[in-house]
Amino acid sequence: MTEPDLTFFRALEQQYQETMTKARAGGHILNSAVEELKGLRGWARSAQGHVEAEANGNGALTNLRLDDSVTKLSPKIVGQIVVATAAAAAGQAFDHRERVLAQLLVDLKNPQP
Repeated sequence: MTEPDLTFFRALEQQYQETMTKARAGGHILNSAVEELKGLRGWARSAQGHVEAEANGNGALTNLRLDDSVTKLSPKIVGQIVVATAAAAAGQAFDHRERVLAQLLVDLKNPQP
């Protein structure tokens, strides 16, 4: 009795192993990006230092600090400074999120084990 030719099955097993290795690497890449996105923050300070704002990766305001000097400004001006500073913090967070997602796409194209 002759031995069966197992070349096809060995090649198939090797392809399977390579695919699984890439899939695991891709999973690690995704987990890393998710963790970075969870902790992502943008931060901004107004030009005169009256307001400091922090925003998360979704652009939501997570922290706001008003300096005592705002009491000398009109409420309208304070409101404008708060909105502009919060928007700058959100913009910074969005920029960071965009960089993380762009790198994720690059890394997922050819995951390294």
